[in-house]
Amino acid sequence: MNAWVEHVRKYAASKGISYGCALSMPECREAYHKKPKEVNYSKQLQKIGDLVRAKDRTGAAAGFNEILPKVRALEDGVDKDRQVQLLSTLRKAIQKLQAVSS
Repeated sequence: MNAWVEHVRKYAASKGISYGCALSMPECREAYHKKPKEVNYSKQLQKIGDLVRAKDRTGAAAGFNEILPKVRALEDGVDKDRQVQLLSTLRKAIQKLQAVSS
């Protein structure tokens, strides 16, 4: 069952109205919010990891500078756990880069 149908069913049940009635109500449409597509950072993190292993400081730093603002933007409540996980991965990569370049 798709998310829209499920939303209309729940909306109708919560308001004590029929499915068809809920379907035609503008309030029902306004209450429905599609989930934003989750961004996959794994390719970007893998590229940064490859640059770290290749000891390419400039490329790795550019990669960090590109992805860090995106990860910090995840602070909007729901993605807080994901943000912490990604920041932890980035910190480990930075430590490896510092250890390799020393």
